[in-house]
Amino acid sequence: MHKEHKSDSPGAAWDSARRRLGGGLLSVVMPAYNLGDSIEKNIDEVRRVFSSAGISFEIIVVDDGSGDETAAQLQKAAGGRDDLHPVYLSRNMGKGAALKYGFEASRGTYVLFLDADLDLPPDQVSVLFDVMDREKADVVIGSKRHPDSQLNYPWHRRLRSAVYFG
Repeated sequence: MHKEHKSDSPGAAWDSARRRLGGGLLSVVMPAYNLGDSIEKNIDEVRRVFSSAGISFEIIVVDDGSGDETAAQLQKAAGGRDDLHPVYLSRNMGKGAALKYGFEASRGTYVLFLDADLDLPPDQVSVLFDVMDREKADVVIGSKRHPDSQLNYPWHRRLRSAVYFG
């Protein structure tokens, strides 16, 4: 994604987000499937980014009926934390269902969908709020296929994506 920061001062990248939220809560909905080996680390990264940005947030990870250790690792990550609200689906129902249940569980002023594998790095979310401010938009959809996107994927993922969208 293309970064458009108005200032180089610390935290300036998140000015639009803080202004938009106005003291409200950002709900980060993260559908997860078979991410037992990385889910805790990814949750920690999301926490780090939004905490350092000075944003009030909650993380809602929806385990979409994973067959690995995702549920156990999610439960471990949630232990004693008020900012993580796990949702467990008893069977794999797909990303759409995971998003539906995640959105239903959210309490935020704004809701952000972020893949739990962190396909989109959470520190790039500030750009979406910049676009919301500039365009006076209520909804912004990020795309790795946008011409300004600077995400770098291995050739085999780019090929799969091109075939899927082609």
